[in-house]
Amino acid sequence: MPSGFEVPGFSRERCAITMPVRVHCEDTTPYGHVRLESLTAFAERIRSVALKQIMGVSLADLREMKLAILATEYVIEITGQSFRVLDSLRIDTNPEFPAAPIFPWETTMHSEDGQLYAQGRFGLNLCRISDAGTYSGIEEAGYREFTDQLQKWVNPDRCVFSPTALRFFNAYTTAGKPFKPTSYREVVYVVRASDCDMYNVLFQARVPSMMESCSQRYNPSAMYVNIRTSVRPGDSLAVHLFSEDDTVLFLCLRGKECVLSAFGIYGATRPMFQEAVRCASVRIPPLLKFCQQQGQRPTPNEDCDLLQLP
Repeated sequence: MPSGFEVPGFSRERCAITMPVRVHCEDTTPYGHVRLESLTAFAERIRSVALKQIMGVSLADLREMKLAILATEYVIEITGQSFRVLDSLRIDTNPEFPAAPIFPWETTMHSEDGQLYAQGRFGLNLCRISDAGTYSGIEEAGYREFTDQLQKWVNPDRCVFSPTALRFFNAYTTAGKPFKPTSYREVVYVVRASDCDMYNVLFQARVPSMMESCSQRYNPSAMYVNIRTSVRPGDSLAVHLFSEDDTVLFLCLRGKECVLSAFGIYGATRPMFQEAVRCASVRIPPLLKFCQQQGQRPTPNEDCDLLQLP
């Protein structure tokens, strides 16, 4: 199938759903790259229009069917050199359907000369919306029915998840050393309506920009995001920042609950590692105890070591 702007096609050569996206001025940054927020939104766009083209349903249609597709985890990484306004990115994406309610999508973004510029992996959840407005993961039968038409677009050679390996960090290699923050502080962030989408929950692409305003670091090159529960306009988040050189771990608390976490890399481009993903996912409980009872540092482990904090 041929592709065009806002029209996904399929590349037999690359075995991927593909679509070009034009980079506009609002997508650029002062440090010469495309905003992580825009890159994440581009990945969301190709998924949404591909669903519309393949299945004939939009996200608005899904909402009327009491269904929602929520991105709960993702990594977005810049890997290439600087980018110019009004150049095009070729977005390639491959879905997986390992088990209900999860269907990850891998995405790569290439410059006009074919060089890899950025890449991402997005952990989506297919959810049912109750009459009360709450979200719950869809059951296996509903999952199989919904994804039936999409199965033909799976490239088995690109799959990294399985029914027995669903944890997001499994898709990343290890660095062989823990994150060792040397500073810690807390700020407050109030969620705005512009941070949320039509489902009245946090739009995943907004998180890098939200964390930028909290850290006041302006050159992110990669970020892991873990949206742990619904966040809505007006929510006041206590954001705890653990920093080490060019990396920051963010834990966003609403009351005593961690509703959002992230791990950001700033400055030079380098890959996201498994330890960073685990710090902002499976290692959160002991870190929360430190945030709520400062001075009680968790025992160092292979992913995180707080002994360097003053």
